[in-house]
Amino acid sequence: MKKARRSFVAYAMAAMFVLLTVLLGTVNAVSLTMASRDADKVTEMLASRNGVFAPGAGSMRPPGTDAAPDSGDVPRDFSLDDRFGPMGPSSPELDGSLRYFTAVYDGAGSEGELVAYNISAVSEEEALLWGGSLLRESTGWTHGTYRYRVYGSEGRTFVTVIDQGREMVGVLRLLTISALGEVLGLLLSFLFLLWACRRVFRPLEAADRKQNEFIAGMEREFKLPLTVIAADGEVIEREHGSSPQTQSIRRQVRHMTGLLARLGAFAVFPKDGDAPECDLSAAVGRTIEELRGGTELEISANIEPGVKLAAPGQTVDEILAELRGNALKFATGPIAVTLTGGQRVKLIFANGAKGLADGPCDVVFDRFATLDNAVGGRDAGLGLSRVKELVRDLGGRCSAEVSNGVFSVTIAF
Repeated sequence: MKKARRSFVAYAMAAMFVLLTVLLGTVNAVSLTMASRDADKVTEMLASRNGVFAPGAGSMRPPGTDAAPDSGDVPRDFSLDDRFGPMGPSSPELDGSLRYFTAVYDGAGSEGELVAYNISAVSEEEALLWGGSLLRESTGWTHGTYRYRVYGSEGRTFVTVIDQGREMVGVLRLLTISALGEVLGLLLSFLFLLWACRRVFRPLEAADRKQNEFIAGMEREFKLPLTVIAADGEVIEREHGSSPQTQSIRRQVRHMTGLLARLGAFAVFPKDGDAPECDLSAAVGRTIEELRGGTELEISANIEPGVKLAAPGQTVDEILAELRGNALKFATGPIAVTLTGGQRVKLIFANGAKGLADGPCDVVFDRFATLDNAVGGRDAGLGLSRVKELVRDLGGRCSAEVSNGVFSVTIAF
């Protein structure tokens, strides 16, 4: 149950992280795009006027002068409302507040001069060098918060660079606030999920507890009659000798006892705690001995000693029993078993198989699935599907393939 709660919190936090990242990333991307668009409007306006403000187009007037520009001046291109809106290309305050320079270069780009210079951050010589370094560009950001535009007119190349530092402050603040907001949002979400998951899982914990109590009661109720049946079978064999009927009783008792031992595997939520360590090398060795006692086919084994696996021994034995049974039923040629350890444990059961096309064969892990070479009535097609379920519960993967008449099942942990 603790594992299920941890998984719930982990998936919910991952979803929250993706949601906040996409949402805040989109907001910041739109903010930067709008800032770039506004800066481009300014550089486009300057480019249309060869890098300088046109006379009367928002030019500064001496204090106390309210007279409109002379009729010979270029008319202003802003309305009354523009005077009080956000500062942009049509703002009357732009030419007095904008920090920028425009440099013009000859066709070869070797000679340059400043046609406009209203910036204190760089000297005139630095502005010419800066503009010359941008001659091969078109438009974009340079030195962080400076927007530039390169354009041509009358066989000459103009470079206009404007300082957008004040405008970018808001963009950078939004980015900082977004990053802090995402961290705070994830922290608050994590604390809320820790509180909420206890309430969400409370009914499931009650159902899991009742299920475990039911399984424990079933084990107690069935063990006694099975023990009595087994004892009665032994008494009958001592008095009347062994018979097919008593042998059948023994087999069924062993089968029922095995089912009882595996009842806990059907729990929805496995019990918390570290899985016991199983000696996989020894378990595979026992399986090979059982194979040799059940078939006359040639059996080869390549088992790395000392391979351990964090898994219940009963589960491992059930997996190996199903693989052994599948090989005994359908092998038409030599059987080979390979076990390797290291960072990834790999177990391979391979046997000769006639009448199968080469290629992946994962259909054998489907329930009630049998291959074309299966003899009718010999198998219900449940063995390898059960193997897949058990291996998946242990965090491993199964695959099957046919190559040159050899069918192999590979299990990797």
